[in-house]
Amino acid sequence: MKILENLFEYDTSDLEAVADDYWTDASPEEVDAVLAPRFGASEEGYNSVLAEGIEAAAEYFDDVDLYAQGEVYELLDGAGVEATKLGGGSSGKIASEYTTEDILEEARAQVEGEVAYVAHPAHAERVAAIGSDMGMGEKLFVPDEVKWPSDDPEPWVRSPVLWAPREVAARTYYSVKSSLPASL
Repeated sequence: MKILENLFEYDTSDLEAVADDYWTDASPEEVDAVLAPRFGASEEGYNSVLAEGIEAAAEYFDDVDLYAQGEVYELLDGAGVEATKLGGGSSGKIASEYTTEDILEEARAQVEGEVAYVAHPAHAERVAAIGSDMGMGEKLFVPDEVKWPSDDPEPWVRSPVLWAPREVAARTYYSVKSSLPASL
């Protein structure tokens, strides 16, 4: 995982522009599922962009299973889009306690095949790296729109200045954790 790259937006130079306002590195036949982790805790914030992204990805990839976390799932459900909700159930955790790794781990138990991740451009690097380490692939379907929901209940998603320190810490933690032997 690149610790300091793609912190505020995703470098799309290696991706293809598709479906009007999205970038991907996957062809339609390569993907079996589409997954969107939330970005912040507000349906009105960036999660609405992610829900639209999942719908666009479903059209682009055609006949794929859809998985979404919390607020993204609620928006899809409200629009009548069939998806599997991640980050709930019997774990005993509340929504804000789920990490990106928790969500991808939950998905890994349900997903078969290659996944394309719909994620905030600043979150995409870590999402794809963790998903790849878990054997679900690292394909992306990234929205072109980069915005920071200034009124989100989770302060670290409100601006790039608040995002960067937390994201660098999360990437560093995961990079170290994934390089250690499982026996530790």
